[in-house]
Amino acid sequence: MKRLHIRPEAELDVLEAAVWYENEEANLGFEFEGELSSIYQRVVENPGQFPIQRGEVRRALFTRFPYAVFFEERDEEIVIVGVFHHHRAPEASQRR
Repeated sequence: MKRLHIRPEAELDVLEAAVWYENEEANLGFEFEGELSSIYQRVVENPGQFPIQRGEVRRALFTRFPYAVFFEERDEEIVIVGVFHHHRAPEASQRR
């Protein structure tokens, strides 16, 4: 299995989303992070199952939340470039 590398800006995306959800409803931020962990596991196990969005960047969608994980598969690692809300995803993922 390839190593997972999460860029600092992607970690910030996650933190901001989790805090926002937690402020909306108790434990919702933890549920967001739980679904994210499942997505990370699926990405590491089989990155090719996710569609290519642009260039080499693939997208994995959340089931419950309107978010997507954008990542690149490299020789020895999976690089998470961003975790974006669907309304931010197109322009934000292109900048990174």
